[in-house]
Amino acid sequence: MRTHFVPWTIDLILFSLNKSVFYIKLNKKGVKMVKTYILDTAFLRNEDIFVYFYNQLSLKGKTLVDSYKCLKDKILCLGKLVLEYIVLDQYKLSIFDVKRDNNNKPFIENCSYKFNISHKGRYVCLAISKFEVGIDIEVFKKVNIGIAKKLFTRKEVEYIKNSEDMNKSLITIWSVKESVTKCVGTPKDILFNSFEVDLSSNFVLINDKKIYYKIYYLSDYIIVTSSYINSFRNNLFLV
Repeated sequence: MRTHFVPWTIDLILFSLNKSVFYIKLNKKGVKMVKTYILDTAFLRNEDIFVYFYNQLSLKGKTLVDSYKCLKDKILCLGKLVLEYIVLDQYKLSIFDVKRDNNNKPFIENCSYKFNISHKGRYVCLAISKFEVGIDIEVFKKVNIGIAKKLFTRKEVEYIKNSEDMNKSLITIWSVKESVTKCVGTPKDILFNSFEVDLSSNFVLINDKKIYYKIYYLSDYIIVTSSYINSFRNNLFLV
């Protein structure tokens, strides 16, 4: 799987910092397939850049960023808002119209586009389509197999135990489950062991409905995008 840098064509943000220029552009060619964008928030560690973007936020956005005590979490929160703005703006959507349903899933009223967002470590990612979507990002690390025994099906646990890399298998299944439940929109109501993930397939069944998913890898991260349609771009779009 190759990553793909967004083919920039439209200026979004332009400002100067100590004679240096930070220049962001983006191109939209429609969303006939599920597209997944990812933003590395490392640039927001620069205090001047962080303050610049923070000052562009609405009072609601600033309050959201301020609600986090840890600087790392503030940067991730701001990065999420920046990514939402960059992508949604290209579809003539406003970040200021974004609302959250009872499951904290983002939506815009009377809008044909659906999107979902996730973050982990230094990355924020967003999936968008004209169909319901879900997305999750995880980092590969050592985990306790006991988590799988408690939350996964017996078949999934056996698959993990017999795999060459148990940590990778466990985290991959976990990320698929997170993504597809977010697509359905009721993650709190769907137990992880109520449906099964077969990594040799590209879909799971939830309430007798097929939810398709696409797995992407970026360094030591995994990104899983899911939707009711089996139509995903092969590449991540790096913003």
